[in-house]
Amino acid sequence: MLELTFFKRPFVKLNNQPVTGFISEKVLALFAYIVLNPTVHSREHLATLLWGEMVDERAKANLRQALHNIQKLLPNALIINRKTVMLNNEMSFSLDVSRFDQAIDSSDLNQLTEAVSLYEIDLLCEFSVQGAESFQIWLNEVQEEYRYKLLNGLVTLVEIEERHAKWQTVSTLIQRILAIEPWHEEMHRRLMLTFARQRKYGAALSQYQTCCDVLANELGIEPMPDTTAVYEQIKALRQSPPVPLNVYDVDALVGREKELQFLEDWLIEDRMPLLAICGFGGSGKSSLALTFAQQQGHRFMDGVFYVPLADVTDAAFLDTAVASAINFSLPPQSDSRALLSNYFKERELLLVLDNVEHLQMAVQAQVNQFLKSAPRLKVLLTSREKPSFRSSLILPLSGLKLPDLAETAVVPSPATDLFIQQAQLTQPEFDRQAQWPYLVELCTFLQGIPLSIELAAAQLDLFDCQTLLAEIKNHSVELAVAFTDVPERHRSLRALFHHSWTLLSPEAKNGLANLTVFQGGATLAVAQEVAQLSQHTIRQLVNHSLILNQNGRLRFHPLIRQYAEEYLTDSSVAAQHAQYFSQWLQKLFEDGTIAQRQEAFSEVGNVHAMWTHLIHQKDGTAIEDVLNSFSKFFLISNAFEEGKLLMEQAVDLFTSNEPLQQTYQTCWGKLLSLYSVFLLRTGQLPKALELSQVSAKLLRQTNAKSDLGFTLNLCGALHIQSGQFETAVVYLQECAEIYRQTGQLDELIKPLVNLGSVNMRLGDHKASINYLTEALPVAKTLGDERGLMHILNNLGANNYILGDYQLAYQYYNDSLLIAERLNNIPFLITLYDNLSEITFKQEAWDKTIHYCQKSHALAREIDDQIIALRTYRIYGLTLYISGRKELAWAQFKTQIQQAVEFEAWPSLMVLLVGVGQLLVWEKEYENAKTLLSLVYQHPATEKQFLEEIDALIDTNGKREIEIEKAAEIRPLITTISDILNIPLPQDRN
Repeated sequence: MLELTFFKRPFVKLNNQPVTGFISEKVLALFAYIVLNPTVHSREHLATLLWGEMVDERAKANLRQALHNIQKLLPNALIINRKTVMLNNEMSFSLDVSRFDQAIDSSDLNQLTEAVSLYEIDLLCEFSVQGAESFQIWLNEVQEEYRYKLLNGLVTLVEIEERHAKWQTVSTLIQRILAIEPWHEEMHRRLMLTFARQRKYGAALSQYQTCCDVLANELGIEPMPDTTAVYEQIKALRQSPPVPLNVYDVDALVGREKELQFLEDWLIEDRMPLLAICGFGGSGKSSLALTFAQQQGHRFMDGVFYVPLADVTDAAFLDTAVASAINFSLPPQSDSRALLSNYFKERELLLVLDNVEHLQMAVQAQVNQFLKSAPRLKVLLTSREKPSFRSSLILPLSGLKLPDLAETAVVPSPATDLFIQQAQLTQPEFDRQAQWPYLVELCTFLQGIPLSIELAAAQLDLFDCQTLLAEIKNHSVELAVAFTDVPERHRSLRALFHHSWTLLSPEAKNGLANLTVFQGGATLAVAQEVAQLSQHTIRQLVNHSLILNQNGRLRFHPLIRQYAEEYLTDSSVAAQHAQYFSQWLQKLFEDGTIAQRQEAFSEVGNVHAMWTHLIHQKDGTAIEDVLNSFSKFFLISNAFEEGKLLMEQAVDLFTSNEPLQQTYQTCWGKLLSLYSVFLLRTGQLPKALELSQVSAKLLRQTNAKSDLGFTLNLCGALHIQSGQFETAVVYLQECAEIYRQTGQLDELIKPLVNLGSVNMRLGDHKASINYLTEALPVAKTLGDERGLMHILNNLGANNYILGDYQLAYQYYNDSLLIAERLNNIPFLITLYDNLSEITFKQEAWDKTIHYCQKSHALAREIDDQIIALRTYRIYGLTLYISGRKELAWAQFKTQIQQAVEFEAWPSLMVLLVGVGQLLVWEKEYENAKTLLSLVYQHPATEKQFLEEIDALIDTNGKREIEIEKAAEIRPLITTISDILNIPLPQDRN
């Protein structure tokens, strides 16, 4: 047996003994060539191949000597005559190159792995054959061919191992590819992602730098945008890495190996992005989904997230449920669905939506939109009903596999394994052998339903299996008559619950039914207080598997809760629940710390339930008591859309009930005012303005001075945003006077800041600075950093307009330090815009672009489109000056369309001043005249920009255009649409 190795240092063995004695490397090279080319070779060809630099006779002599050497060492390896040489194909031999060739094109993991393991170094790369140019040319070609084969095999292996999430193996394989082709940018990118999936963020970022260096040194180019985008994504992940799966511990799953493999195959095969686990209640859908999610978390760079939907009663709250689960704040003035879709767009994660059966259509619409924009998103949902998604896989889930009733021997099955596991929790010495026949019959009667088995096993502290089986069968007969609409598969479970119910003490029955008023569970302390549960009762319910105690929080299985709710007869419990959480909310915002307020959103389900009860009861007094803290709860959580929808319930109640409005006029006024805040946060400025004025009118008729002050300040702020500056001044002055009279200095800061802002827009800088100067010592004395931040910014803006750029810059930077400390992103956007204006005036274009881009990045982060609008004026002008004229025009057109859509008139005027500047630069004087004339006369145009228009049209004493001052000019929107050739709604102001 001849063994040949050419992918290492060339090595020859004959009958397991190493062959040495080749008189030169050329001789071994000759033999290797003949082996790798198993055809007939002429002596002349072989002599020229290896001794081509010699004269013919001498080359032939060297060939004869070499062939003699080979025949002596390896008898019968070659067939030689006077003219030709060839390999003896009848000789048995093993060649690593042949094994490599046979396996490298396979799609089988094992064969591919063997092939690449054979290839340790390039073929025959350690040969040093002097004076054999023809041989070296052949060798170079064949080495290149095999490197190509190796690379293809390695890439295929990478793809296979990626599907199996073998990240350590993947990184090793990719590093091997890069050792061969260091400029292979796609592999650098994949290696970065592989490191990131292993949470090795430093290595991933370092790999990006390696990629940059290689591309620059080898090819003189920069990385592609896709590679840089991955770098930025990983950099962000390093700052905020994915958190562990947001669920409580899940008990070890019993008997679902095939289902888990089916789910894993779903990910490996990557056929569809959506899979639904469907089965009847209690079949273990949630446990299977959560176990799988915990096992597969390492596959997803951005993590795995669990969204429990059993307690979400309204489809309107679907988006907020998802946002809460992924710890993502829904910012103001945003389309929550679009924002979430954009969040998922570039992320690689698994989203588990649990218990969707009651929200089927809404979940379908939501998931379809997510998947449409997110190619690396996977969605796993559970439902009692088969969903109507067309492009989804369905995993039907029934009971656990049952034992054979006819089998008398103890032959375990998943159903009996689970029963025994649960039984030993209450009876550590449970005798499986003695109770086996009845245990088998019991599991069979319960159809292997995991929840049924857990409930049954929990009762073994009172019964043996035989007695328990008889009891449950008896109740099942009763239920078959009483509940004719209950599917047969649920009768055993309902019978089991009913039997469990009959075993409870009166206190436990009462407590279990009372617990159903909680949404999303309750802490032990709250459950004891509201549901009237003692610690003994809690232990009894936990021991019977009727409730779960998960890290100090009591929770139901959704089906058990559904059954228990039928026994809730005491209507006062819901009132006690509402009263408790109303008082809890008020105390939270009176005495709670910032950390406590941030953590409080875990009780959002109970806050929902409290509010719904108050609305249902039409309890005006209770609504008024909790109104302020209720609105703050959703505002500090950035759950604006959710807060708005809940506030609408109260608004609808008061709107349809005139006696309630008259009895609780103060509450009605406050409600409209706070509702206006949520309307503003969700981008509905006109409606917010309208209702805030109705609120002010109502509250003026009451003695609620503090509430009136809040509403007047809101009215002033909304009028500023709407461009009605003079009206804003009236509201704000009235508000400030109320706070001065009542001595509410902490509240006085707000109208003073707004008065400073509106007077600056009107061009009365003296009045503006006076108001801000009045507010400044108050904010410092009270330690009001938020107020101080606004004051310093407005002082900076005044000084900028007055031309003192150095002082303005100082004020802006002082404000910036506070905003960064508070992480107030909306205000940071404004500050970066202000800093860009200063650097623009100083013609520091690079700095201007830098500040503009920082502002825009933050605006995208919170998807606040209104606040970002005016930042594009300076950005567009700077782009134009920098030579990127087409991009400048495109930016202006896009943002103008946004401003018109949002009816953000002051921001629109700012943008149009920038457009006017571009038109003048391009000498389109007629269009500039038409447009700027409209801007000049519009009430939402700030005084600062009127002066800019004057400066724009009068350059070096030469007036290129004359502003028309006539009262009637063409409608604004029509003019903009015509000049810029962009579609705009024509029924706007």
